[in-house]
Amino acid sequence: MRYGCNVRLRDALYHWSRVSMQNDPRSREQYHRQREKGHSQGRALRDLADRGRGKRIRPMLGFKRFDNATVTISGIELAEKIKKGQFVTGKFGGRKSTMSELWSGALAA
Repeated sequence: MRYGCNVRLRDALYHWSRVSMQNDPRSREQYHRQREKGHSQGRALRDLADRGRGKRIRPMLGFKRFDNATVTISGIELAEKIKKGQFVTGKFGGRKSTMSELWSGALAA
């Protein structure tokens, strides 16, 4: 267990990686590859968390202004809400709309 980090961030990354391993085939394959190499469960989950964190942070590395960062992070959060079905899509055509239609409708709103 890593003690030199924020406890809430550590717990959030642990649960995120555990759930992604259970629901995402690519994450499950990566987890099983790490376990076959002899890594512990914690080490295999930490590898998933590190990879996922890199994917989310990479677009934000070049920010020089706070407002650009705010817009990008808001877009990431909106994409996650759309993917989970938490974004109210009634005025955009309901649940049968494609992700790109929902995205363009949300940006136009």
